[in-house]
Amino acid sequence: MKNALVVEDEAPIAFILGRFLSKAGLSAQFAPDFQTGEMLLRSQPFDIVVTDFAFPGGTGLDIARLAREIQPNAKLVIMSGGLSEHKKQNAEAWKNCNFDGELQKPFEWMRFLDLLIDIKIVP
Repeated sequence: MKNALVVEDEAPIAFILGRFLSKAGLSAQFAPDFQTGEMLLRSQPFDIVVTDFAFPGGTGLDIARLAREIQPNAKLVIMSGGLSEHKKQNAEAWKNCNFDGELQKPFEWMRFLDLLIDIKIVP
C-alpha cells in the first residue's frame, strides 16, 4: 500500500481527502501545520505529499522544499483556492518546487483521481 501525507489545516477537507485516498488504495497521514508535516516527513516514507498552500507555521512551498530534500522521490501535489495568484506571487520558489500536480480548490474528485493516475500513484 502506498503512503500519502496530507498537509491541510481545515479538518473537514483533510477528512474528505483521507477518505478519497483510502478508497483509491492509499494509506494517509495528516498534518494540520508545518511542524507536524515536518515531523512526519522526517519519520516515515511517503509516496505522495498533498499540501494546501497556506496553513499554520508555513506554506506548501516550505513543505515541498523539505519533501524534495528529505524524500526526493515522493510526488508533490499542491492545492489552493487561490492557486494562480499564489503561483504568480511566488513564481521562482514555485518553479523550484517542481510540483507533480496542482489542484485549484474546489476541485472535482475525478480531477484528483486523474491526477493520481497521471503521476502513477494509482493504476
